[in-house]
Amino acid sequence: MRAEEIAIAMEVRGFISPNQHQVEWHQLRLIGGDWLALGLLIVFWYGRLMWGNS
Repeated sequence: MRAEEIAIAMEVRGFISPNQHQVEWHQLRLIGGDWLALGLLIVFWYGRLMWGNS
């Protein structure tokens, strides 16, 4: 019963066979705000590692 449920769920999600599927991946795009947040995160962790362990 469980294997049948898994097979049905995989079929619903677009899996055809173990080596082939139709799932489309989202293309990652970083915009200006994302780069700003990433830069601030890097600065934060740099400060955390340099001064936080003293």
